[in-house]
Amino acid sequence: MVKLPFKIECALRLNYLFESPYTISRKFEGAHVYGETPIATVAHIRDKLHFGKTVLDLGCGTGRVVFYLNSLGHTVVGIDHVPQFVYKGERIISMLKLSGITLQRRDARQVEFTGYDTIYMAGTCFPEKLIEEITPKLAQSGAQVITVSEPLGAPFEVVSEITGKFPWGETTIYCNSVISDKSSRASAATV
Repeated sequence: MVKLPFKIECALRLNYLFESPYTISRKFEGAHVYGETPIATVAHIRDKLHFGKTVLDLGCGTGRVVFYLNSLGHTVVGIDHVPQFVYKGERIISMLKLSGITLQRRDARQVEFTGYDTIYMAGTCFPEKLIEEITPKLAQSGAQVITVSEPLGAPFEVVSEITGKFPWGETTIYCNSVISDKSSRASAATV
């Protein structure tokens, strides 16, 4: 069974003992929905879609994915617009003296997406309009973008997809990559 390291799991449970992440996220304007990717599903995604060394978790929530990937040797940046998530995550980083993790409170529209090998975003937690707004910046990053339930639109193409399990059921997880000039010219030539 795939799990978070025990000390991180305990720290997360203590941080959210008296107020659930769902309750916290509902207090903030712009909080669309709240959900977490199960660690076993993250492990499956990582094994099948091969996360790069540097990972950005966009909409990191409590930081479970951030902490898990970091425990496997990835350098991870987690971004969320809910201040309590970032504050509580930073407290865990400090308390456990973890390195290779940065948490930031930011609006996704203000994020620079360069410098990452992989960007993970559980797209089911973002309004469609926001995804449309940030897609051009994601495309400029050159990173593979892993999305849950929905692929990104143009200029991305799905390079692989897998099925992932969540508490609410199974869904498709997409590895999106920018369409290269070569492949778009080849597609145009066949039309």
